[in-house]
Amino acid sequence: MATKNTLPYKATHPGEILKDELDAREIKQKDFAKEIGMPVTALNELIKGKRSITVDTAILLEASLGIDAKFWLDLQNQYDLDSASIQQKNIERIKDIELWKIIKENVPVKYFEKLGLLTNSLSKNIERIWDIYQCRDINDLLHYVATQKAYFKKSEKLCNNAVNIGGWCQLVRYKAKGICLQNPFDLSKKDELVRDLKTAYLNGKNLESQTLNILNKYGIKFIILSKPEQAPIDGYSFLSDNIPVIAVTLRKATIDNFIFSIFHEIYHVYNHLYTEGNNGELNIEDEVSIKENEANVFAKDILIPKDEWSKFKRENICINHAIFDKKLIEFANKVGIHPSVVLGRYCYETSQYKIRSRISRKIDY
Repeated sequence: MATKNTLPYKATHPGEILKDELDAREIKQKDFAKEIGMPVTALNELIKGKRSITVDTAILLEASLGIDAKFWLDLQNQYDLDSASIQQKNIERIKDIELWKIIKENVPVKYFEKLGLLTNSLSKNIERIWDIYQCRDINDLLHYVATQKAYFKKSEKLCNNAVNIGGWCQLVRYKAKGICLQNPFDLSKKDELVRDLKTAYLNGKNLESQTLNILNKYGIKFIILSKPEQAPIDGYSFLSDNIPVIAVTLRKATIDNFIFSIFHEIYHVYNHLYTEGNNGELNIEDEVSIKENEANVFAKDILIPKDEWSKFKRENICINHAIFDKKLIEFANKVGIHPSVVLGRYCYETSQYKIRSRISRKIDY
């Protein structure tokens, strides 16, 4: 059985016990000092905790008060032990406070608090950060933060907080390690996976559960994790112990954005993660931009064939809104995709974000 921590908040000096004893017996300190042959100033220092009880003093107290000398020596010994332990605890607490100052500059602490990952214990919170970031100390953490690079589908127009983005990515990595899959990943099954997902997405229902089941079937871990502030991430792909992982945030919570993000990350999984080395991560920003563009093109073309899209957009650029939905649904059925994907892309590419439509783009939970 584990022993409980019995360290008191404050060490009790035997002088306090002596004062209580004298007060209870209504003995004045001046008279008591005279009786045991101790200067009044020395007794006063003992009572105030400024002087320790020696063996000689303990014997005098036993003779005068009838309380064993061992009792007084045990009190003094316990006081010395408690004082040393409290001092060490304070040193450790100060060390934790200094560590936490550095951690807060490099870790999205508020985000982790919001997710319920942190407690009121500073020392336990530090251990939790080491666990999430797979670090042994602050030097490991700072090295990770300085070298973090990855594939993202995220907004380049909105404000990006590197600490929040890095923290989200590392939390996803942490969660991915706890996921076990039954089926192995097969790099040759990309076309089959794409076909199954497109079929599942036709009705726009149960997107999260269907995506989870299908990706797991093909040996890909799937995580949905809400994003922190100033981290406009849609999706993220990486290798966890050589097993591919796709994570999304539902930043926009629309059917079209969700589906597009999934296919964007699928391209990274099959075309980038196993060819770049270093867990599929890149260290050159230009290369990241090129790969992100490749994934964007793949997602657009796999959802809506390029030639078909060009024709649809050209024929409906000035269409009356009263018949727009009908044309859009007909086209979506023709290319085999949910209508909201067509609507979302049309709004994005024509910058007409307030098109009147009865087609809902919101994800049905």
